[in-house]
Amino acid sequence: MKGLVFLVHWDPPTALERAETLREAEWDVATESRDGRRGYKAILDQRPLAVVIDLSIRPTHGRELARSLKKTKPTRSLPVVFVGGSPREDAKVRAELPGALFSTLDGLAATLDQATRAETPEDLG
Repeated sequence: MKGLVFLVHWDPPTALERAETLREAEWDVATESRDGRRGYKAILDQRPLAVVIDLSIRPTHGRELARSLKKTKPTRSLPVVFVGGSPREDAKVRAELPGALFSTLDGLAATLDQATRAETPEDLG
């Protein structure tokens, strides 16, 4: 396995489906589908290599979680990859979180591979 990623999607069946896709790409996956605070605590406890936040449902909750992760020293450098957002939602994330990473669902495994190997944000661009 490549390591642990933490997937946040606010629809439990979809979260399980997306987690399975990442497992097929040899990632260990933890998920949260119901509570951002619980997700934040789990991320602190589990120390994943990256966090994936799906913006297709409740994007405000996803942005709030990402802001919390970037404010906290232990998780500040953790790569956060956003998927599923509309152009409008992606623009909001870019404005609030410069340096945020984005991916399509089809390219997510490759984006995670690259993000978790990068030593600095410049390595991604």
